[in-house]
Amino acid sequence: MAIMNKSSQPLSLWLKDNWLRLPLKALFLHLTSECMSNIRQKKIEALIKKELGQIFQLEARSICQGAMVTVTSVRIAPDLSFGRAFISIFGHPDAKAVFTGIVKQAGEIRFKLGKQLGKSLRRIPEMDFKIDDSLDYAEEIDRLLK
Repeated sequence: MAIMNKSSQPLSLWLKDNWLRLPLKALFLHLTSECMSNIRQKKIEALIKKELGQIFQLEARSICQGAMVTVTSVRIAPDLSFGRAFISIFGHPDAKAVFTGIVKQAGEIRFKLGKQLGKSLRRIPEMDFKIDDSLDYAEEIDRLLK
C-alpha cells in the first residue's frame, strides 16, 4: 500500500516532483533510511544464501537425501526475524520427498546456520523453504514458443 499525500498521489511520485521544496535534512533522512535498510537486508540475504548453499552441499546425504539442492534466492523480513529461501532440487527422482525432508529439518538447518553466522548476526531468522519453479516455468514457456 502506497502512502498518499494531500494531492492523492503516491508519496514516491510526489517526492519525485517536489524534492526541491523539501528541507534538505528531511530529504536526506528519507533517502538514507530506506537505502540503508535495503542495503543491510541485501547483504544479510546474500550471506544467508551463501551459508545455506554450503550447508546443503556439506550435508547433502543427511539433509537432502543425496540430491543436489541449490539456493536460488533468499528474502529476509526487515526486522530480520523471518526469512524465506527459494530452493531448486536436482538429481533425485522424488523431489517432493526431498523438499518435505528439508522442511522437517528446518530447525536443524537454522541451528547449523546459527553456528556459522553466530558471530555475524545477533538473531538468526526463522527460515521457511519454498520450491523455486522458475526454471520449470521458463522451460515450459520455451517449449510453447517452439
